[in-house]
Amino acid sequence: MATEFYTLELSSGRDMSFAYAEPPGGSDDWILLANPLGTTLEVWSHVVLRCTAAGFNVLRYELPGHGFSTAPEDLDSTTIHTLVQDVFELLEHMEIQTLDAWIGVSLGAAIGVAFASRYANRVTRLVVCDTITCSPVNAGVPDFFRTRSAILGGAGGTDDYVADSLQRWFGDDWLGANEDEAERVRFCMLDATVEGLQTCLAALSSPTFDLRLWASRAGLHIRSALLLVGENDSPGLYQMMEELQMDLQGGLRMRNPGAVVRLIKIQGAGHVPFVDSLDSFLALIFAFLAG
Repeated sequence: MATEFYTLELSSGRDMSFAYAEPPGGSDDWILLANPLGTTLEVWSHVVLRCTAAGFNVLRYELPGHGFSTAPEDLDSTTIHTLVQDVFELLEHMEIQTLDAWIGVSLGAAIGVAFASRYANRVTRLVVCDTITCSPVNAGVPDFFRTRSAILGGAGGTDDYVADSLQRWFGDDWLGANEDEAERVRFCMLDATVEGLQTCLAALSSPTFDLRLWASRAGLHIRSALLLVGENDSPGLYQMMEELQMDLQGGLRMRNPGAVVRLIKIQGAGHVPFVDSLDSFLALIFAFLAG
């Protein structure tokens, strides 16, 4: 089924592109799917079909400069906080008071933690997948996001960035064995502009990006959380997410002393597990949503 796109003019003056899908028979439960950097909302197509079949409404949106969403004139103006504000305005526009679940991967997961920290009781269940916890400057490491942004600016196009991202996310073996799915994802990524990538890289590079400052408060504002990480994702990411797990669990236990936040490693998965390990990913998601 073809995706029908809608456009919302944000208070910043930018346009946000979004789409939603409804299950047969209708539902009051909403899931928001938040994209990894460099992908458009169509990357979630397989997940949308399974979620609507399970009885959920599904909302997706495009990051700045991705798909039909416009980028700001000042590419350095995008922060995690402005990305949170964008989603808040979308939910207000859609008259969605509470999300049954926010499912985010990479940048989409980071935005979810920040959103839950800022807005109490707007997200019931939070699923955080394969995200770093802070900007390089806050982690005390070289700023590879600025390096990538500079390379993008010099290249004048996204082809090399897309090819490099696919290789890092999935690896050559998976790409070679799954050519059709790899091409589908590549096609989704080609609709992200240089400006869109650079402005979102600026958000990840910003000193204002630090989930370690917000995760406990996010836990206080939700009912439950699940953390997922691909077995083959970047070395060290699991340890970063362990810290996030403890912070979210600490916040949850302020309301429910027995709360437990699970951190699960998805075997065989890379950075975007709903692509290379769809069935395993969804089995964990649906078990969590049923809890």
